[in-house]
Amino acid sequence: MIWLGNFLAAVVTWFASYLGISLAKKTIYAVAAMGAFLAITAAFIAASKLLVVGIVAVLPAWAAQGFAQVVPPNLPACLGAYSGVRLAVWIYRYQMENLKLASYIT
Repeated sequence: MIWLGNFLAAVVTWFASYLGISLAKKTIYAVAAMGAFLAITAAFIAASKLLVVGIVAVLPAWAAQGFAQVVPPNLPACLGAYSGVRLAVWIYRYQMENLKLASYIT
């Protein structure tokens, strides 16, 4: 009977380690994907702010006045807020999808 207990202990240990490694891999991939998306989004927000500031800086006075009539002075803040909300929505949907995938028994 001792050999049966040893065998069952080995099977349970192998199964637990397999599940742990599988969960760790899924978590690592999810964190890496989210980190890459956050970095790309931060670069996009910075580039859009710099683009607006750069356009305003090189415009002639008459064009800058026309640009000021069309574009609000808080455009970089609006772009940042919009991008932040889009990012939060994406993270929420991504996490919900991960929870759905994690809840399936594979």
